[in-house]
Amino acid sequence: MFEPIKNIRNPHYPPVRVSDASEICGCDRTDFYSIIIAPGDSAPSSKGKQHDDYQDGVAYFIPPGTSCKAFSQCREEGCLLNGRGLFFHQGLLTDTPLEDIEATYSFFRYRCRNEALHLSSGEKQIMDRCLDDIDADASPDITDELSTEIIINRLELLLNYSKRFYKTQFILRHERHCRIVELTDETLRKYFLNPCEDCRRKLPSASDCARQSNVSQAYLEDIIMNETGKTWLEFIHERQSELAGQELLRTGKSLTQIARQMGYPSLKFFNEQFRKTHGCTPAEYRSR
Repeated sequence: MFEPIKNIRNPHYPPVRVSDASEICGCDRTDFYSIIIAPGDSAPSSKGKQHDDYQDGVAYFIPPGTSCKAFSQCREEGCLLNGRGLFFHQGLLTDTPLEDIEATYSFFRYRCRNEALHLSSGEKQIMDRCLDDIDADASPDITDELSTEIIINRLELLLNYSKRFYKTQFILRHERHCRIVELTDETLRKYFLNPCEDCRRKLPSASDCARQSNVSQAYLEDIIMNETGKTWLEFIHERQSELAGQELLRTGKSLTQIARQMGYPSLKFFNEQFRKTHGCTPAEYRSR
């Protein structure tokens, strides 16, 4: 059982705990990873749930240094987290397949409730069972040389199930995510086609476009990948070339002017990227 959070920042081996999440103050910024699995709620606005999401459970993935307040319930006695929590330190992951955990499992970089994982009854049972197994293997009575390897395997299984369940959630949210892709596309169109010949433009960042849709950068990047099969850079370079093609046909601007307007660092790079999208150079495209 957890002591107050100030006393568990450097827990003794093993550096992983399963506990009632309410024992952690939601206002604190921890120096460990937190996975909170809480009961669901049928109310559409509760815990970021949308009408097309499952409602039997919800999971939050919180990296170190992040305030848990957005996930907590504030009462008179303070901001408390609801459900069960798995808490583990980065040190547990060193020299393991999970060492670069946030790159492999991007949902640790999602933002608060509207990007939480909403679970069906069956999915929540699987997640709870994973927590039970980790809790059993993290017992201080078991300290042989295989303990860490077994716990890492259990943790990786939990995270892979989470990734699978997020894929299902993205399917359920397809229509909503398509609107986000359309909004992002329109943001890029307005940016690139807005007359501005006196300056060289920079490519809009994923974080800039994510703010337009009120989602986190990681969530937008995963939406783009899920809906288009492209990384953010592939997506923006393709749109950049498509809009450059429109400018070639509807204006008399020189290739250099269009390259500058579209944010290409050089005419050579413009030609290379344009050919990847259209199968020909800008000059050839214009002359067709």
